[in-house]
Amino acid sequence: MPLSMRSVCRVVRTSVAPVLDDRPSRANARLLAVALGCVVASLLSTTTANASVFEVAVRWPVDADGLTRVPVCIEAGSSTQQRADDAAGGLIHDRNPTLDEVVARVRSVLHDTWERWSSVRFQGWQSCASLTPAARSSHVGLLIHPDVPNDSSVGTDARGTTTRFKPWGNDFNRCIQYNPGTTHVEYRFDCVEQYAIHEFGHVLGFAHEWNHPDTPASCSDRTPLPSGSYDDTFPTTRDAVVVSPHYDFTSIMTYGNDACVDQHGVRFGSTRLSPADIVGVSTVYRPASGLGPNVCNPGWLDAQRWSCAANRLVATGGSCASGWVPCTPGCNPGRFAETSWTCPGYPYLATGRSCPTGWKLCGSN
Repeated sequence: MPLSMRSVCRVVRTSVAPVLDDRPSRANARLLAVALGCVVASLLSTTTANASVFEVAVRWPVDADGLTRVPVCIEAGSSTQQRADDAAGGLIHDRNPTLDEVVARVRSVLHDTWERWSSVRFQGWQSCASLTPAARSSHVGLLIHPDVPNDSSVGTDARGTTTRFKPWGNDFNRCIQYNPGTTHVEYRFDCVEQYAIHEFGHVLGFAHEWNHPDTPASCSDRTPLPSGSYDDTFPTTRDAVVVSPHYDFTSIMTYGNDACVDQHGVRFGSTRLSPADIVGVSTVYRPASGLGPNVCNPGWLDAQRWSCAANRLVATGGSCASGWVPCTPGCNPGRFAETSWTCPGYPYLATGRSCPTGWKLCGSN
């Protein structure tokens, strides 16, 4: 049976990516052309780009200092104790990480993702049992346990409820694995971190990507927003914000079958945040500290991305003797071969995807 076009592109992307880690060369340029050609051929039949779907009514409030504080507490009964499956369970295991170590990983990865690109700050992290009933009702409870499902309420609806996930994944993506090199069973934090990003994405108000109106019909979980219920800008009085007109196969907020996700992580489209996830959280929880989602936007000001003509790495709010100029939208939510590219007319399209108008180097005419 012939490979599907998406499968062929995965092969090309896997073969080309290691070469393109180095500086561009003539050979790299040929490989780049092959890779982008494959992506164009494979994806023109399925609309694709980058987006995040945000539910407006459950947005967390912004405090007077510009920060969005989300209080979190740890539920009693949380546990990280688990052994490998089947026969591997009887082998020598490395030390099982403690709950405190796992929670530290969760806090660190949330800081490097959702907090990094927005005004959001997850705070508290004490025991839920130590809180008064009134205080508990304002906190998001976190239950980490091998036997719980992975789920969360959305946005401020998560206050007083419990967000749950498995520390070491499901049986189909277990992060407890035998290492023949050490002859030990080892614990990896990939599942802890990626499940935390996904579930706390829900806590912030982001829905599954398959709620996007442009979700392909072949996605088995397709539940698109009804027409007229969403907008592409914020603020809005509508039910949802969709930051791009196209479905994002690489969002941390999508998983499922091949038609729903381009899986890079243990289960999700990304191991951290996709470019559009970054744009989404930066849009609805605008950074208070001048951070932004890409090199053409090291800072946001009045919901506009700006670049200093003399030094584009100067953050907005800093000094720019040459004057500030508006950034080209989407330049760059993705980098390729150490250069920045943009897709004219498709402002949030990340490199590595199909560009109907043709990719251009950022700043070129």
